[in-house]
Amino acid sequence: MRVVSLINDMMVSESSSFYALHYAKELGIKLSLVHVSETNQYEMVKKTYRNIKKIAIKLGVEIDLLIFDNLLKFKEFVKVENIDIIFCSTKYKHTILDRSFAKTILRMGLQVDLAIVKVVKLGVAQNVEKIIMPIRGHHLSVNKFTFFTTLIKGYKANSEIFSIDKITKSEMASLDAKKIKQ
Repeated sequence: MRVVSLINDMMVSESSSFYALHYAKELGIKLSLVHVSETNQYEMVKKTYRNIKKIAIKLGVEIDLLIFDNLLKFKEFVKVENIDIIFCSTKYKHTILDRSFAKTILRMGLQVDLAIVKVVKLGVAQNVEKIIMPIRGHHLSVNKFTFFTTLIKGYKANSEIFSIDKITKSEMASLDAKKIKQ
């Protein structure tokens, strides 16, 4: 089994790969950094690989770099390999007209879990101290909770889960504050 993190020549993909690295560390499985491109400009991709490999060595995680010419070859790789999850990054701000690679991966219909990491602050993913997970109402799936706890353990971070419920003003008026706290 392995974890895949999709990388390109941007820092956001390097940031999401750190989450993938800690996830792989906690599960004791291999991390494959994967680049899909029809061009041969790999210098920044190789630099990203070297940066992540330094930390992988410290954490004791096996890591490799795979480069595919096109998405069809990557899709075949996903079919054949035993992949636990694919991490893919996206920029914090983009418009609906952007051709996001994460959107392309979603549309491919891969039969594997996909973690899309929306990177807000570069460099934060190397040292995470607290992880918060909001859920709607009481909807917490086993898969979501397992993913959440794996990252918590991987980072040795503190954590909180928030249940968010929509309440009308009339419902709010009748609530007993002591009962809610309990």
